[in-house]
Amino acid sequence: MRFAIGLFLVAHSLVHLLYLAPRPQDDPSYPFVPEDRWLPRILDLAPGTAKAIARAGAVVTAAVLAVSGVALLVDAAVWEPTAAVGAGLSLALLFAFFHRWLTIGIAIDVAIVASVVWLHVPPSLFDA
Repeated sequence: MRFAIGLFLVAHSLVHLLYLAPRPQDDPSYPFVPEDRWLPRILDLAPGTAKAIARAGAVVTAAVLAVSGVALLVDAAVWEPTAAVGAGLSLALLFAFFHRWLTIGIAIDVAIVASVVWLHVPPSLFDA
């Protein structure tokens, strides 16, 4: 179970890096286009500024979530706080640059925070 959850955290981290990918020309509904979202419009951010903020947030979020996944894989106790921080960063990023396709990411982040902060995943879950 530890292996599966650790890999899931790493995979979840990598999805955030899609903010670094160029927008596909044939997909107008591509969700990782920060300059077309509500917060940059409200704040009247230049497209380049919105991209830079989203990309920086995505890299930091991906790094923290990847550290949490690797920490879980090597059985380091630091995985829980880093997973909670990473999920919090992800929530902030996904809300700031919300697209309805990203709702699944929000659900994943809420599940991570709930399991780590409120439910505290018992170490015995990983003993099997």
